[in-house]
Amino acid sequence: MNSVGVIQSGKIFFASFLLFLVLATGGVCLARLSHDVAVFWPANAAMVALCLIYGLWHLPAVLLGAFLGNIATQLLFGDPLILILGLPFANGLEILLVTVGLRALKLDETPIETPKSFMYFLGVLTFLVLPGAVIGASTIHTGFGLPFANSLIYWWGGDTLSSIIVLLPLLSTGWPRWSGFAFDRKTLLPVLKSLTILLLCSVFSMLTLHVLNLPLALAFMAPSCWLALQGKPFKVAAVGSVLVIGVSLLVIFGLWPQNNSGLRLRDQVFEAQLLTLLAILPSYAIAVAISGLARSQEQIEKSNMRLSVTLANMNQGVSCFDRNFKLTVWNDKYAHMFGMTKADVYAGVSFFDLLAVQARNGDFAGAPRQLLENIMRDVRQSQEHVAETYLGNGRIIKSVHSPTPLGGWIGTHEDITEKRMMEKKLAYESMHDALTTLPNRRYFDKEIARKAKAAHEIGCPLTLFFVDLDHFKQINDSVGHNAGDALLRHTGETIRKVIDPADFVARLGGDEFAIVSKRFQSLEQAGQLANTLNEALRAPWVYKGKKVSCEVSIGITLGRGAKLDIERLRAEADIALYGAKRAGRGQHKAYVQGQRVA
Repeated sequence: MNSVGVIQSGKIFFASFLLFLVLATGGVCLARLSHDVAVFWPANAAMVALCLIYGLWHLPAVLLGAFLGNIATQLLFGDPLILILGLPFANGLEILLVTVGLRALKLDETPIETPKSFMYFLGVLTFLVLPGAVIGASTIHTGFGLPFANSLIYWWGGDTLSSIIVLLPLLSTGWPRWSGFAFDRKTLLPVLKSLTILLLCSVFSMLTLHVLNLPLALAFMAPSCWLALQGKPFKVAAVGSVLVIGVSLLVIFGLWPQNNSGLRLRDQVFEAQLLTLLAILPSYAIAVAISGLARSQEQIEKSNMRLSVTLANMNQGVSCFDRNFKLTVWNDKYAHMFGMTKADVYAGVSFFDLLAVQARNGDFAGAPRQLLENIMRDVRQSQEHVAETYLGNGRIIKSVHSPTPLGGWIGTHEDITEKRMMEKKLAYESMHDALTTLPNRRYFDKEIARKAKAAHEIGCPLTLFFVDLDHFKQINDSVGHNAGDALLRHTGETIRKVIDPADFVARLGGDEFAIVSKRFQSLEQAGQLANTLNEALRAPWVYKGKKVSCEVSIGITLGRGAKLDIERLRAEADIALYGAKRAGRGQHKAYVQGQRVA
């Protein structure tokens, strides 16, 4: 322990010593003034309160201070040596056990918040006071010769009642807030009203009990119940503590009517204290329960508020349906997504009614019963059901229905229109040439395989054209790269115009193009298309005031049969293309069987 801890422990020790000495002296003086009746012994409970406030680390300091304070009290009143040695030990044991017991209930961290924790408090307190009471009763029996059983009952019951009187208000919820408190009319009127009602209820109850010849202490049951309905356990505990002490004093001074006046004064006090507590403690349990309900209600309201704020600020629409397919939770985003009004969406509306509204708006065209069966099939298997809805306005809504513990499902709805458009755009860009907008090499690879399969199925040949611009580099160097790009775009547009819509054209890269067709039965027919294409591309066109023209070399090959080798077909077209270039460019050549294929 560091120096700061040592100093704090010293302060706690001194406070414990002084507090115990003052309270114990007051308790003894009160007993002497009341014919040796132990009306109230708060010293032990005060030490327990100190331990709960400062923690178990300072329990030794509190015990030592209480022990020495007890000895000082005994010496002050000249008690026999046996009492000086025995009573401090009994009180110290009681303080230790009660502190550890209440700490085990975690009442040093959280107050009494449930009737269950209140019953635990009473049980632990009553049980743990007993060992100290046994030692104390034995000491008194040895020192004064008083009956052990009577001493045990008085010690045990008296310390238990005193501990309840002191500790119960401290461990209760609903403490008043003194910050900003002012004694004005607004604050005093409720207090005076409560006191008036308590007084009237008590007087009326006392008169009734007096007529019925019942203990008057039970008169506090009705007003304490009224007080409990406010849900303030601290008020009930504080009022109860004051009433127990007040009734005890009235009994001692003979001002409290007793039904059993034949009892000794100590027994009369004990009986009045016990009956008063029995009248008030049930009300305390009621106050604790009401306070707990109020906290639960407040937590529910806060949770609902957080849920409402969360739902309102979500980018997704949310809908929650119970096991009977009734809507329970939703947000405005959900209704807005599907074009529904507040009159259409309300708690308890059925899933089918909502689909009917969407169908009228043109936003749902499926079968409602089938959709529900699909959702419930996945939900019952603890799986998500994912569906996409195409609305009448062209928007696309993705809905994910997830199971809930109560047998229904919660749906999250997201507008994925932009996402789908972006995916479509990216897919298009990945398969098309950015400059000419023609299909690229990747698209060509897939399409030639598809057309080869289709050609085999219908029993027709597959013709492949490789087209290469002649002297393209010279045009780039002489006119500029922008002119070269324009030439590539012009070439792509011209090829599209010349070929049949059923044919496929792609830019393979650079100045190379490819055409795939299933229309030709022979290379001669394919050659006619090549001639037409070359004539169209040979025609001059104007770029920024300059006439630009370009011829092309074309290689042609034709394949047929079930085992059409696409790679061989491409190699043949490539050989034919280079043959056209070697022959002087600006012409086409067809692949001839027997030419070497690499």
